[in-house]
Amino acid sequence: MKEFLALGVVLVLLQACPCSVPDRNMGSISGMESRGGETTLDGGTTTERVQTVFGTVSDPDPSTPDVFDGKVVLERNGESQYVTPEWDGEEWSFENDMVLTHGTNSIRVHVEDEYGNEIGGSETYRVTADIPPRDITVTLTWDTDRTDIDLHVFNPGGEHAWYRSKEGISGGFLDVDDTDGYGPETFTMESATPGEWAVKVRYYDTHGVQSATTATVRVTLHEGSQQVYTHTFTSGQANRDDPSNDWEVARFTMP
Repeated sequence: MKEFLALGVVLVLLQACPCSVPDRNMGSISGMESRGGETTLDGGTTTERVQTVFGTVSDPDPSTPDVFDGKVVLERNGESQYVTPEWDGEEWSFENDMVLTHGTNSIRVHVEDEYGNEIGGSETYRVTADIPPRDITVTLTWDTDRTDIDLHVFNPGGEHAWYRSKEGISGGFLDVDDTDGYGPETFTMESATPGEWAVKVRYYDTHGVQSATTATVRVTLHEGSQQVYTHTFTSGQANRDDPSNDWEVARFTMP
């Protein structure tokens, strides 16, 4: 009797969980290109830090070809961010800016279902970045499409890098102002000024999205271990350039 009960439990579990193996054919990274137009192939080397990664993904439900039934996630060295796929009438494609780190960068795209489970993706695309290591790397991503959230970095002298002044900190660089969802926005600094630095995030515009938005900031010093911070904004906290609802993410001291 116990054996029949155990078998019944196993059958119920199997029916409740699809437990499918992710399909490696659901995504492909076609390549990456620098701001100057240099293309880096899989296994290649680049001397440019900021790259645009592009490729294709498959819709989990092809019966609705003009609606993507899932989320697309781009990974680099274990970090992940959502990207927005675009339908061109024949296939779903994506392109997204990415800031590489010194050394090997392992990049992959995958598709998630509505529960956040991976259902398929690409093989790993590897490139070597022959670039100087950075003292400071700060990356902002968030989890809603079409929304606009901004990264703000302040150095000890009061200089301020943000979307209106991407090189507002001498020797530093804010790569892009992402205005339509997910990010990333990344600030890098090769030789940081000694003293206290500050990182803030501002919800600029919902563009009509009423759901809450969770922002994630990753702070990496001397390209070592990361500190990860998260914060949830309500739609009512979006107030363009008004700093009253700013999230004060972190303060850290550079020697």
